[in-house]
Order: sequence, then C-alpha cells, then structure tokens
Amino acid sequence: MSGDYQNSTDPIITFSDVSVSYSLRHGLLRRKKFVVLKDISFDLSQGDSLGVIGCNGCGKSTLLQLLAGVMSPDSGSINRKPHLRTSLLTIQLGFVDYLSGTENAILSG
Repeated sequence: MSGDYQNSTDPIITFSDVSVSYSLRHGLLRRKKFVVLKDISFDLSQGDSLGVIGCNGCGKSTLLQLLAGVMSPDSGSINRKPHLRTSLLTIQLGFVDYLSGTENAILSG
C-alpha cells in the first residue's frame, strides 16, 4: 500500500449497516429471500487484521467479496480510501452463479 496510509488510525475501509440477501428458488415459481449479511458495521485501519470464521452459508465469502469490491451490498455503504486496492484470495471449486462469466474469470484469476 501507499505511504499515505502508514501510521494512520483513520479507517481505510468502513462498512456501515451493510446487508446482502439472495433469492433462492423453491419449486418452479416460489422464491425465498435468504439474508446472508444483515446490518454489518466495522472499520479497518492500516495494519488491522480481520478474521472471518463460521459455518457453511453464513456469509464468509460474501463478506470477502464485498471487501474486495467484487460485489455491492443490497443496503448500507462501504467506503474505501481513494486508490486503495484489495485482493480476494479464496478456495473456490467452481463458478459463482450470480456473477457473469467475465466476473468469474476475474475472480478466479
């Protein structure tokens, strides 16, 4: 990262009431809304570490995708310092069905 962020206690990333949900199909016509993240708020400053643990389907990968800027929240806001670059490192077995082919290629690359 650039020297602009060194020795700063100002947040470089701020999550404010971030929520994400998916629509799951049940049968042919019915859909059910599945809330993955609800009203998540935190600040990350230069040098901070973030650990994300939880069971399958609890939103770990979704949170990492939000941090990396791969996806946007349904509600709330994510503010980043200008020119901040983040990367997403994940173990992924296949394509993410709600992303386009190009977005999957970029994510997997």
